[in-house]
Amino acid sequence: MTPEVTIIIPLYNKENYILETLQSVSNQTFKNWLCIIIDDGSTDDSFQKANNFIKNDSRFILIRRPDHKVKGASSCRNIGIQLAKSTYIQFLDADDIISEEKIEDQIKLLQNENTFSIAICSWGRFGNEKKFYDNLSSYSDFKLPEDFLISLISSKGYFPIHSYLIHREIIELTGHWNECLKLNDDGEFILRVIANSYNIKFSVKGIAWYRWATDNNLSSFCSKNNVEKAILSWQLIEAQLKIKFEERVDEFIDWNKEQLYKNVKSSYPKLLKKHYFFFIKSIKKDNNLLIFRIINKLEMYKR
Repeated sequence: MTPEVTIIIPLYNKENYILETLQSVSNQTFKNWLCIIIDDGSTDDSFQKANNFIKNDSRFILIRRPDHKVKGASSCRNIGIQLAKSTYIQFLDADDIISEEKIEDQIKLLQNENTFSIAICSWGRFGNEKKFYDNLSSYSDFKLPEDFLISLISSKGYFPIHSYLIHREIIELTGHWNECLKLNDDGEFILRVIANSYNIKFSVKGIAWYRWATDNNLSSFCSKNNVEKAILSWQLIEAQLKIKFEERVDEFIDWNKEQLYKNVKSSYPKLLKKHYFFFIKSIKKDNNLLIFRIINKLEMYKR
């Protein structure tokens, strides 16, 4: 029987977390799935631990990334996509977990929807401490994907990649993961998917848990090259969203560029000059604020 869902897990040096992740897959109330784990050249015991866990369940497949393939999580995910034959794709990082009813509830939501509908669910962070985000304005169904994007401004700005369940045909239309990006590759990918989606369905039962600040987490601006890739990702995102939605998501784009501007300014400010025209709104806003502060100080001295 062809699995209805393929769960794709890139694995690299997550020996302390991979078993918890795989257990969350094994615990799914929906049973017709195939989980493909693609090891990216782990140098710890990740591969062996995963192999020991899956040996009695044929629904798990563990492979190594071929040497001729580009190293990185995006490359591993693309390998998983190429191997997938299922209707739906569930992405899951090797240190994150999903609640037991997550996939089952999202499939129920999508079964009678347009092929290009996607499902989301609530989410939270865990690790040293646990925090569940409840009552976000984005926890709703959306008839238009652009309305969902606008809602993200007041809802942490994003959903983690494993909160989504995506029809494979959407991925075939929008393209696979960008293997050149080392930062915000998930954001660039999922925003392409959202831009080509028909509508958004929200699962009230599912929860995606995102592990915060693990050993080799790439979510921080740890190098100039990564920051450059983050800027590139948003240049690509802006172009894609402008083509699809024109000015209807300008507020979402500007808000995210403002967050990126602040991060670049605090980490590698010289890059702002290189990408001046991309950040021109934020730079002008910053300069106007500086001028305002100077005028205020001058007024104080006059008193």
